[in-house]
Amino acid sequence: MAGHARPTSLTETDKSKIPFPDSGIDKVWNYQPGAGVADELARLKKVEQDKLKRLGQAGDAETMPAFIRSSTVQQAEQEALKLGVKSVDYRQHLDIANDVNDIFEQIIQKGEVLPHHVDVDAAAFVLWGQQYQFNPDRVPAAFWADDQTGDTYFYLNPTSSYWLNKQAQAKHEHSTGYWATDHQDHPIWHELGHVMQYDNSPIAYQAQTQLTPTELAIAGKVSGYAQIDVREFVAETFAALSFGKTLPNDVLTLYQLYGGLLP
Repeated sequence: MAGHARPTSLTETDKSKIPFPDSGIDKVWNYQPGAGVADELARLKKVEQDKLKRLGQAGDAETMPAFIRSSTVQQAEQEALKLGVKSVDYRQHLDIANDVNDIFEQIIQKGEVLPHHVDVDAAAFVLWGQQYQFNPDRVPAAFWADDQTGDTYFYLNPTSSYWLNKQAQAKHEHSTGYWATDHQDHPIWHELGHVMQYDNSPIAYQAQTQLTPTELAIAGKVSGYAQIDVREFVAETFAALSFGKTLPNDVLTLYQLYGGLLP
């Protein structure tokens, strides 16, 4: 199962390790010569903030450095690995690599999870298109989860016309009511919504639940895509919320019921 182990209890610090019992600072921490407790706390806070900035995890977006695009695919793949994915193959598609890494940094800044594996693979979409009878050109990205290992896979389709003019396609899909937003990165955030749901509630994701008539009407307040099933409802709602869209309470209630997390 995907997810992160969370501690169920806290262990009190050994009193013998605390030079100043009221401070809670262990002796194993490396004090600067002559530093007091307040000085040491301030120094440690700055060290941690600097570390978080480098990792793209600082909570204050205003302090985050601007995304720096990689100059080679190899560099982009290394950056993705640094962000936390287990494996990545951008297959010489540098623009896609940079676009995706930029979004990955934003995801990390929000405290959300990344897929374990990332692959740019046009052949996979051709195969799926034949198997599930859809036009691969209309699908720029896809998500798949291995229920045996709990690993998540994020696929990108380099032959999709979406990559030729992302903004135009997003505006078109939104104007028809099919996408919840007109943001050019909408389909990437949509697929990452699947990653989030699977990580937060694998059971809800695996259930592949169809929407009831009442739920279908609620999903219609998000988008046409959201009405396909519970998975797509959660992913579309995640994308809409990630771009700051305000949604009705019944949408939010249903979203959280099926494992959705509020950004």
